Amino acid sequence: CQSLEVIEELKGQQLSTIPKMVERWLLVLSVVYKHNRQAFSKVLGMSGRNRTYFATSKDTLLESGSSTNPKNVPGSEYWVITNNNTVKKINMLKEVAHVIGFNDLEVQRLVSIFAPEHIE
Repeated sequence: CQSLEVIEELKGQQLSTIPKMVERWLLVLSVVYKHNRQAFSKVLGMSGRNRTYFATSKDTLLESGSSTNPKNVPGSEYWVITNNNTVKKINMLKEVAHVIGFNDLEVQRLVSIFAPEHIE
């Protein structure tokens, strides 16, 4: 797991200047993917009660539920649902980071970079 590289790269991105959370979300996922290409495939098992969160095709996500609004994770062959509120995106990001191998402290650092306005 290349968690420190991910965190360092994201710190330089000034995510707080990106007003749309979905754009931030996709950028963070793309950086996580870039530094953890092999482990990223583990996200394919992530799902909620009614939806699959990640897939390797847009159609798979469209079939998994209504209003999923799938988008490509930039620089990868992965697709992710984006029609979630910020809290759900934070929870999904935590799960992604854990699945890939980030420790609890690294997960918290990642979340605080992604959505500092939502940290208690």
